[in-house]
Amino acid sequence: MSIQASNTTTGQGSFQLVRKQEVPALNLVVEEYDHHPTGAKHFHLAADAAENVFMVAFRTVPEDSTGVAHMLEHTVLCGSERYPVRDPFFLMIRRSLNTFMNAFTASDYTAYPFASQNRKDYFNLMSVYLDAVFFSRLDPLDFAQEGHRLEFEEAGDAETDLVYRGVVYNEMKGDSSSPMSMLYHAIQEALYPTSTYHFKSGGDPRNIPDLSYEGLLEFYRTHYHPSNAVFMTYGDIPAEEQQAKISELALDRFESLAEVPVIEVSREQRYGEPQQREVTYPVDDDDLAQKTHIVIAWLLGENTDLDQLLECHLLSDVLLDTSASPMRLALETCEFATAVSPMCGFEEDHRETSFMCGVEGSEAAHADAVEAMILAVLEDVAENGVPFEQLEAVLHQLELSQRELGGDGYPYGLQLMFSSMSAAVHRGDPIGLLDLEPALVRIREKITDPDYIKGLVKRLLLDNPHRVRVVMSPDRAMGKRLIEDEKARLATLKSAMSDADATNVIELASALADRQAQPDQVEVLPKVGMADVPAEKVFPEIPAASANGMRVTSLAAGTNGITYHQVVRALPAMPAELAGLLPVYGQIISEVGSAGRGYMETQLLQHARTGGINGFASLRTLPADPGSVRGYFTLSSRTLNDKMPDLVSLLKDTSSAPNFTESERIRDLLAQMRARRVNSVAGNGHQYAMQAAAATLREIAGVNNFLGGIPAVTRLRDLDDGLDEASNLDNLCARLQALHELITQSEPMFLFVGEEGMLDACQRELAASWGSRDSTLYQDFHLEGHEGSQGPVAYITTTQVNYCATAYATVPETHEDAAALTVLAGVLRNKFLHTELREKGGAYGGGANHDASAGVFRFYSYRDPNISETFDTFERSIDWALTTSLDDDMLEEAILGIVSSIDAPGSPAGELRQAYHHELYGRSAAHRSQARARYLDVSAGDLRSVAEKYLTGEPNRALVSSENRLDEIGDAFTVVQI
Repeated sequence: MSIQASNTTTGQGSFQLVRKQEVPALNLVVEEYDHHPTGAKHFHLAADAAENVFMVAFRTVPEDSTGVAHMLEHTVLCGSERYPVRDPFFLMIRRSLNTFMNAFTASDYTAYPFASQNRKDYFNLMSVYLDAVFFSRLDPLDFAQEGHRLEFEEAGDAETDLVYRGVVYNEMKGDSSSPMSMLYHAIQEALYPTSTYHFKSGGDPRNIPDLSYEGLLEFYRTHYHPSNAVFMTYGDIPAEEQQAKISELALDRFESLAEVPVIEVSREQRYGEPQQREVTYPVDDDDLAQKTHIVIAWLLGENTDLDQLLECHLLSDVLLDTSASPMRLALETCEFATAVSPMCGFEEDHRETSFMCGVEGSEAAHADAVEAMILAVLEDVAENGVPFEQLEAVLHQLELSQRELGGDGYPYGLQLMFSSMSAAVHRGDPIGLLDLEPALVRIREKITDPDYIKGLVKRLLLDNPHRVRVVMSPDRAMGKRLIEDEKARLATLKSAMSDADATNVIELASALADRQAQPDQVEVLPKVGMADVPAEKVFPEIPAASANGMRVTSLAAGTNGITYHQVVRALPAMPAELAGLLPVYGQIISEVGSAGRGYMETQLLQHARTGGINGFASLRTLPADPGSVRGYFTLSSRTLNDKMPDLVSLLKDTSSAPNFTESERIRDLLAQMRARRVNSVAGNGHQYAMQAAAATLREIAGVNNFLGGIPAVTRLRDLDDGLDEASNLDNLCARLQALHELITQSEPMFLFVGEEGMLDACQRELAASWGSRDSTLYQDFHLEGHEGSQGPVAYITTTQVNYCATAYATVPETHEDAAALTVLAGVLRNKFLHTELREKGGAYGGGANHDASAGVFRFYSYRDPNISETFDTFERSIDWALTTSLDDDMLEEAILGIVSSIDAPGSPAGELRQAYHHELYGRSAAHRSQARARYLDVSAGDLRSVAEKYLTGEPNRALVSSENRLDEIGDAFTVVQI
C-alpha cells in the first residue's frame, strides 16, 4: 500500500517525505523524499540490515564517444576540496572496513556506491564520496593520468615516437578487444540513431583523445549538480540521520540554479522500416569460416511503464528462457550457425528498451536466412501462441527472482538499488520495480486470455518497423589496421608539432611524474583502525548430520519462502581424458533429458518447478597440505517452498539418470560452450594468466589450470572442431556417460537450506525419492596420465592490451607464515604496485595476492599497455619490500582490507552453503576463525621475513597478449596461439 505524505520536512536539509511503501516480498520499507532547495531525490530502503549501502548517481548523457562521463567518473575520485590528496578513493579502500567500494559509468548515468557494516566507517566514506562528486578538484594532471595524454615513447626524448597514455584509454582498448563488446555497441549504434545510446559512454579509443580538459569541466558543471542527482540508501540507519549528513556535507551549499539544464535522454526518432548494418571485428586467425555474428534487434517502449516492462520480460522469457522456448530452440538448432548469440533477450536499462536475438558462428551470406527464420518463429507464435504452462513457468521465475534475498556477489542493498535505478534515472517509479507483486497479479490475469501472448508478439515485434539487423564479420587485417591508424594519427600530430608543443609534452610528462612521486597527506582523510575491527566473527557451524541412512545436512535460515537444495558427490581419481570433460559435464548434465524424458520436456519441468539446475566441479586442497587435492561435483537448485517436492525429484533425476545419448543436443551445447569460453579470454586475461603462472608450482594449481584455464579453452575448441565426424560425436557421448558412471560410484551427500518449518518435510521428501543409502565422505582426487603444465607461456589472442602474471610457491594456509604473505600482498598492492602499474604504467588494474589454499603468491596486471616493464615492476616491488621500512600504518591498511573482505556478509542461504562447502574441505568454523585471528596478529617485521623467504627464488611467468607483441615476447615464453 502506498502512503502519500503531508507537507512535512525531515532532517536538516529540507527533505520532504513524498511517500512510504512497504514491500513485504523484500522485507523492507521504501521511503521517497524530495530535497526542495535543490531538487535532489532520495530513496531510502529501510531494512533490518547491519550492512548499510549508499549510492549517489547522476544522469550523464554524453553526445559523443569520447568517454567524457567515464573519464569524469575516474577524475572526480582523484581529490576534492576537503580532501586534497591525489587518490582519496584508493586510499579510503585501505583506510576503511568497507564491504564494497566502486564507481560505475552506465550508458545514461554514473553511480558512486559503497557499503559498510561499521557506522563510523559508513559516514567516513559518505564524507569522502560526497566531497569527491560535488566539490572535486579535477586537476588537469589527473585528467592526463586517468583519461588520456600524449607522451613521447621515451618521456624526455622528443626524437622518439608519440604514444597515447592514460588509464581510461587503456581500459577501453581492452574493452574494444572483446568481440561481444564490439557487437553490443554496433547494435546500440544502429538501434539508437539519434539518442545518447548511439555513442559509447565508456569511450572509443579512436575518439577518447578528442576530449579536451575544458570539455570535461563543462560536462561536470552541467551534470554534477544536486538537481540531477539521485541518492539511494539501504539498511538500518534511519533516513533522517542519513539526510542530516548529506545536507551537512554537501546539499546545504547548493541552491536550485536556473542555468543548470534538465538532463534527460531524448526519445529516439523511430525508423519507418527495418534497417541493416554490416560491421567487422578483428581476428588473428587465418580461418574466417563460421565466425560471423547475426543479430536482429527491436526498439520497444519506455522503461518507466511498469506493466509494459513486465510484458516485455514475459515475452522475452517465453521466447528465449529455455531450450524448449520456441525462439531459443530455433536458434540452437539453426543450420546456418553454430551457437546462440549472447546478445539475446530483453534490455530494460535504457529509457527506451530493446529486444535482441540472433546467432554466432555463421556467415554473412546467411543473414537473410537467419532473419527469415527468426521472423517465422514470431509469426508462428503470433498465430498459435504458446502453451499456458510455459507462461506460468515464466511467472514462477519472476516470482522466484522477486523473493530471493541476494548478497553473495555484492551487497544485497546494492542489488536492489541497481534493479530500480533505471526508473529513478528516467524519473519513473523505482518503488514499482521493487514491489512487483501488484504488477504480477495484473499480468497473471492477462495470460488467461489465449490471445494475449499472440497480441504481444504482433504489437511489440512483428508490427514494429524499428528493427535493425546487424551482421558482424571477422576481418584478419583489422587489428593491424587499427594499430597502423593510431600510429599514423600520432605521426601526423608529431609532424605538426612546434618545438614549443614538444616541450609542452615533455613538461606534462615530467609534471605528472613529479605529482605521482609526491607523498599524499593521508592524515586529512578519515579512517578506522584496528580498534574498530571486531575481535571475532561468528562463522556458521555445520553439524554432522544424517537421516534415513543418508548424509543429509539441513540448515535453517530466513530464506523468504525459498528452499535451496544440493546433491554433492566426491570426485574419485580419474584419467585426464575423462577429467578434461568435467567442465563440459557440469554444463551439459542439466541441459539434456533425464529419467526417460527428452531435453525439451526436462527443460520445461525445470523452468516451471525450480530456479534452474546448475552443475559444477570444485577442487581444493586440505588446509595443511597444498599437495593434497580433494574434489566434489555438485548439482544445485532452489525453488519456492510449495514446489519443494518437485525440486527434490528433479535433482534426483538429473543426478541419477541424465541422457547422454542425445548426441545432436550435446553437439549444439558444446558449440555454445565453445563460443562463450573463447569470447571470455579477452575480458578475463588476468585470471587466465595467473592460472597459467601458478600451474607449474602446485598440483592443485596445475589441475585448476587444466580444467579452467586456457588449456581448457583450446581443448574445448579442438573437441568442437572434431565433432563434424559422427564417430567423434558418438565417442564424446560415450565418454560423458563413462564420466557420469565414475562420479556416481560415490554415494551422494545432500544439503538443504530453508526456513525452519520446511526442513523436516525436505528430509521426508528426500527419503521418499532416494531411499536409504550410505554416503561417501571423500576420496583422494588426482589426474591419471596428466602431463602437467609447461613453464613460462604467452597465450596469443586478439587483444589491444596485455595481461601479465608472475607466481611463486609458498606455504599452506595453516603454516605460520601464510597470514603474513597475504598481508604482504596487500602492502605491495597498496604502496607500490598501484602507483607503478596504474598511475605510472597506465594499466587499468594490477596487484598481488596470496592464494593460501594452493600455497602460491601471484602478481598480475589487467588491461596493461606494457609487458617487460610490468614484469620488471613485479620484481622491483619485492626489492622495495626487502629494502623499505614497512611500518605499522602499511600493515594496518592491508589488514583492514583482508578483514573487511572476510567479514562481508552474504545472503542468509549463501553463507550457509559456503560454510557447508568449506567444511567439506576441512575448513570448519573454528578453522576459519583461527585463520582470521592470524591476520590480526601479523607484525610489520613478519612482512620482510616472508618476502625474503618465499619471493627471492625463481618464479614462473605467464602472459596473454597479441601477435603484434611477439617481437617483445621473444624467446622468454613458449608461445601458444589461442
